Amino acid sequence: MFEGALSQWVTILAALGGLGLFIWSFMEASFFPIPPDALLVPLCIASPELAPIYAILATAGSTAGGAFGHFIGAKGGRPILNKVAPRHVAKIEEYFGRYGAWAVAAAGLTPIPYKLFTISAGVFGLSLRKLIIASAASRGVRFGAEAALAVLAGEWAAAYFT
Repeated sequence: MFEGALSQWVTILAALGGLGLFIWSFMEASFFPIPPDALLVPLCIASPELAPIYAILATAGSTAGGAFGHFIGAKGGRPILNKVAPRHVAKIEEYFGRYGAWAVAAAGLTPIPYKLFTISAGVFGLSLRKLIIASAASRGVRFGAEAALAVLAGEWAAAYFT
């Protein structure tokens, strides 16, 4: 049942193009399970001239979604983390204690579920301003690089992803 609903969401968001990418990026940074890269790369391959716009939309959506994740963490607190990632809460708290906003920035560059770090930022009291700066910077680098690579890979990438 969940898989069917998830598949429908993905289909709808993909059909919306750039708007769908923004929404997908927002949702992934706070609660959606699939990274927006799965839509960003095919969009950039299909319309290379729009790749910079797609990278900006993904970054903006992810940053806004990160702020929403921060809100969820600040309001819902540790019980949400304990339910979503019970084995990792202590390690995430250690990262925030040691690295602060750098923990968010590092997570923004990796395939680690970003929502864990945006929600954790609210739980562990990272300022919203620092979260927004770290999100915009790290996600901008990640999505900009992916968009550029998708365009540079061109036909090879199109054959692989489509």
